[in-house]
Amino acid sequence: MNGEDIMSNFDKWQVLKTFDSEIESLEFVSPVRGWMSDFIPKDKNDLPTSKLWAKYKQSINRIQITEDGGKTWKTLYQESSGLIRHLQYMKETGWLLGIKVIACEGQEHPLHFMLYRSKNKGHHWEKVCDLPYSTKGFYFFDERQGYAWTLGQIFATSNAGNYWQPIASMDIVYKKGRTSNIGNNQFIYFIENEVVVKLNSWKDSRVVLPPPENFKPQDILANPSQAIVYVIGLQNNKWCLLAYKNDKLISTEALPIQEKEFDVEVFAYGKDLLNLVGSTASSFLKPYYFYVRDKNGWHKESLSGSKNFEHFAYWENHAWAVRIALLQGKRELLRRDMAG
Repeated sequence: MNGEDIMSNFDKWQVLKTFDSEIESLEFVSPVRGWMSDFIPKDKNDLPTSKLWAKYKQSINRIQITEDGGKTWKTLYQESSGLIRHLQYMKETGWLLGIKVIACEGQEHPLHFMLYRSKNKGHHWEKVCDLPYSTKGFYFFDERQGYAWTLGQIFATSNAGNYWQPIASMDIVYKKGRTSNIGNNQFIYFIENEVVVKLNSWKDSRVVLPPPENFKPQDILANPSQAIVYVIGLQNNKWCLLAYKNDKLISTEALPIQEKEFDVEVFAYGKDLLNLVGSTASSFLKPYYFYVRDKNGWHKESLSGSKNFEHFAYWENHAWAVRIALLQGKRELLRRDMAG
């Protein structure tokens, strides 16, 4: 099978809605239900973008919900004293969790990071605990046990965040709101010194997944509901995909990525497929490519143009994306439904 047989360009993205606000987080739990956190600067012209804390102090944060897959949104919660982002819906408790960031002007650290929760699907929010400074993402398994991570360190808690124990350093590139490094049985996966490490802080279990020769991992795809863990990386300067089960390498697959420069930005499961999004330049005007592997093989489409992508969300075989129209400041919410 040649490249033309397994790769084809097609455009199946639907623009659902345009926003004037800046979107910080998307979380979908079905094809129709999802939440969004966004913020509206009080005065865009006076916003001092050179100060890190400015947008958290001079903006209005909203939590919105959709019940029709993203076509319409209803505001559930609104405030101006901080920003809630990186949403996680806990199916076991029905809680909605998020990182709340507030400005602390004049202190050693300009921002304060806290874990907030809503017990009524986003209408009201309350503080759960403080988070490590500059927390970039988190994942809770239940009311007490969870992980949080910064740009280079992972923390664990077993008492609902009353204490965060640093458990590992990592060199995996941070991506917005990533939770694809969380596996089943409360394991977290990360890259350390160019090997993939599997760690369960509460069972004191640490395993290094055996890599093939000359393989350099770039990203990990683990899911709490899946037994197979995928690792994407370079072997002899060619992209390939590894699959592990029970800590053993079960398959190695060459990827049809032809771009000379390809930065992996999103790596996600569908119900019956894999989704891979990457960009090919370090500048703001970077073309995006979307690779999908289904039962027929790999397919490719371009997401490039005059707009830049900021966020992606997935639920089974449904994908959502947020892109910004350059020079216009508006965000578009797109959706794509992929056949299994």
